[in-house]
Amino acid sequence: MPLAYLSIPMPSFFLGSIWVTQRAVELLGPVGIQRILTRHAAGNWGDVSSLRARANALALDQGYPILSQYLEPGMQVLVLTEDDRTNTWLFTAETH
Repeated sequence: MPLAYLSIPMPSFFLGSIWVTQRAVELLGPVGIQRILTRHAAGNWGDVSSLRARANALALDQGYPILSQYLEPGMQVLVLTEDDRTNTWLFTAETH
């Protein structure tokens, strides 16, 4: 699957290189992608369980991967920042 590469500066924690699947680009467009990445980088983990939210808070201090999930019309959007903060991945899972 082709990937689109975006580099968007974010304030809260380092996202590293940002990788977005082509399908996510098609479904969300640049504005939607930037909106979701901004939420993720600001510590708004979206539609995750309280356990995942606590794990993400710990990950900020301990250097573990950070996972966010956002429910958009007809799809889930997942954002994963790797533990070493070198890469962030944004991909979608379409729902019906």
